[in-house]
Amino acid sequence: MTVETKSTIEFGDIQTIEFECKNCHFVRSWPIDAFQAPPHECACDSGLWMALGGDTYSKIKHAVSFIHALKAMTKEPFSIRLGIKNGSLAHVSGEKD
Repeated sequence: MTVETKSTIEFGDIQTIEFECKNCHFVRSWPIDAFQAPPHECACDSGLWMALGGDTYSKIKHAVSFIHALKAMTKEPFSIRLGIKNGSLAHVSGEKD
């Protein structure tokens, strides 16, 4: 017998957007509905993360707008989900792998 386990997430399940500094591991998090712009640097002085209005900055803002648009699609005769790596949910929920 074959057993397949997969994890998916609907866009409506997305509640926050989080940025973590790779230098000091400080985390900044916003509710997705309140997010306006990505941080462009960390207080630890690890350097500029992105230029204000630059390519990375714009891509992040467009991605959040895209998530909002997909969350608003509630009358279509289908739903959209993203597959995520197995084990990711345990990490997010605080359970041990």
